[in-house]
Amino acid sequence: MLMIGDVGQGAPKPAHLFMYVADAQALYARALEAGATSLMEPSDKPWGDDGELMIGAGVKDRAGNLWFLAGPKSEPR
Repeated sequence: MLMIGDVGQGAPKPAHLFMYVADAQALYARALEAGATSLMEPSDKPWGDDGELMIGAGVKDRAGNLWFLAGPKSEPR
């Protein structure tokens, strides 16, 4: 769980956040629906242990924070 709030005083300071989630593609879609801007569409990335492929994506929220999402690669159906 992660909680982020507005800056009460002073200038905003955007952050770069990296989250490992169960479904990076679904969270990416939810972020866009909530008003985020796409930085990187979901795609295979060698971000896992020993270069293991994962799904990676990135968005920028309305406050300017950059969110990078990674999750396990889905098995082909």
